Amino acid sequence: MARGAIHVLPQVVPEGCEWVDDAVLGAKSVVDEEFIKYFCQHHRYRVGSVEGKKYRVIAPGPEDRACYVDPEGESCIFLYEPIFTKVGIRVSFSEFEIGVLNECEIAPSQIHPNSWGFIRAYEIVCHEFGFPTSLGVFFYLFKLTKPFSKDKQQWLSLRAHQGRKVFEMNEESVRDFKNLYLKIVSQPGSSPFWVNDKGEYRFPLSWNEDWINPRVERNELGESELLFLDVLSECWGRKDHHLPTRLLLTQSSAYIQKEILGVMSGKSNAYDRFKAHLLSKSKRSAAAGGSNSGVSNATLSPSTLSAQEVDNSNRDVSQTRKRKTFEPKYDPINSKEFDHVGFAQEYLVGGNNKIPMDGENFMKNLEFVTRSSIKAAAICQAAQNKLKGCVVVPEGEVEVLRSRVRALETEKKVIEGEKFDLSSKVTNLEARIALEAQEVDASKVLVKRLEKEKADGEEKYRRLYAEFKMKIENQKRLETELQAAQDLCDKFSDDALMLAEEVAQNLKEQVQVLLPEFDVKQIGPDFKVVDGVIVRPESVADEQVHPEKPVGEGSEQVPASEGSPVARPAMSDPPPTPPCPEI
Repeated sequence: MARGAIHVLPQVVPEGCEWVDDAVLGAKSVVDEEFIKYFCQHHRYRVGSVEGKKYRVIAPGPEDRACYVDPEGESCIFLYEPIFTKVGIRVSFSEFEIGVLNECEIAPSQIHPNSWGFIRAYEIVCHEFGFPTSLGVFFYLFKLTKPFSKDKQQWLSLRAHQGRKVFEMNEESVRDFKNLYLKIVSQPGSSPFWVNDKGEYRFPLSWNEDWINPRVERNELGESELLFLDVLSECWGRKDHHLPTRLLLTQSSAYIQKEILGVMSGKSNAYDRFKAHLLSKSKRSAAAGGSNSGVSNATLSPSTLSAQEVDNSNRDVSQTRKRKTFEPKYDPINSKEFDHVGFAQEYLVGGNNKIPMDGENFMKNLEFVTRSSIKAAAICQAAQNKLKGCVVVPEGEVEVLRSRVRALETEKKVIEGEKFDLSSKVTNLEARIALEAQEVDASKVLVKRLEKEKADGEEKYRRLYAEFKMKIENQKRLETELQAAQDLCDKFSDDALMLAEEVAQNLKEQVQVLLPEFDVKQIGPDFKVVDGVIVRPESVADEQVHPEKPVGEGSEQVPASEGSPVARPAMSDPPPTPPCPEI
């Protein structure tokens, strides 16, 4: 993913797009209304029918992706901004561009912007040659490929077939384009160019997993296509010399004609054969159309033709831009339509510098020569009057000035190309600024949210700290109350113990009074009745360990350890308790 790109997967992957790579699905458009306003202000001529408002450029929605068009929604296409600003593609597409998409069965956004440069450069070359844009020649030179080592599909690219490279790679390839796509929709009531007369789509609007890679062999091309292909192969099919794609996209037609195509005349046998073929077809076409005007000065208009149509089309004429041949007009000498200079070139200084001597035209032609001479003298006199006071420049200096003008024109074209490049860079920088502005806005929103969370946290901390202090105070109060209760409980325990001892002592004294012979020492909390005998718990344990030693009357047990309570003597047959006397 390019630096600065935004990667946000849609909440719901569109149906049928599971095969599309996450780099495409995650490329959310950063185009907003401000970006659209700038684009329409500086590049509105790239979108056709601007005056008629046939199409609208709008910002994609948050869930829109360049690979998918909702079939139940508004009819639209997605296009990347660089194919307008760097490649020169326009809406509506040309018939050739539509033909490429239709043959490959792909959507416009499915082709990498760099490959759109090859499509446009090929169109420009065909136009400058005066040759119809042939899909056969194009797919003979190029093939459609997807990125290597990709399980899921990304953008497709056009590459030259092995040994058929004619166009060089663009030196300034398009980068950072993934988030810069626009949404093109047609105005209500108008039919978009991607729909034919039958209401059918001329090419897919959404990405197609089962795209086609057309392949054309040489034996499938027509005569004109073969001659055109020979020109491309001979002139630019060499290893170290290919057509400069960047210059074709950025320079003017005059520059291309002079610097790129103009060097071939007389140097390339294939180019000379191609020109002769087109000129011959032009003459045959003109003769078939009933024209008696000689050589036609019409040029070919780029259109998409098949191999047979390229050879059999009656619209083929000479690709050379001939100057209009002078035809003498025998109008009155003072008529505005009379071409005096042409007449002189044709009959006085040209190859046909003999005046016809047939009796009917001799006097007429002689009169025209005389009158044209008088007219020429008048023109010269007027020119002399206008040139009085002007500085006369020697012929050598004129040539120097002309060379300087040509150099300045070349420099101007270079500056225009640099201006175009700078304009594209400015557009990209503005897009990056817009992207960074969005990131800054998102950061500001995040900072505000964090500040609010901080304030809420501080308020919660103060509240919890107050509750904590209150709980500490409650804990201290409860500890104080607990200590007081513990002291009261201890005091109550001591008082209860003393009271219990006093009660026990009182009971013993009462028993002693009632039963003087009874040993009151056998009464206590440590004594228990076992088998009708009052014994201590230690005595019970000893009996279990040493059953052969019963506890006899008057005997005492030795405690097992220091601090153990001493067992009281127990009688084997205690005397019966006398009945309590009545009081």
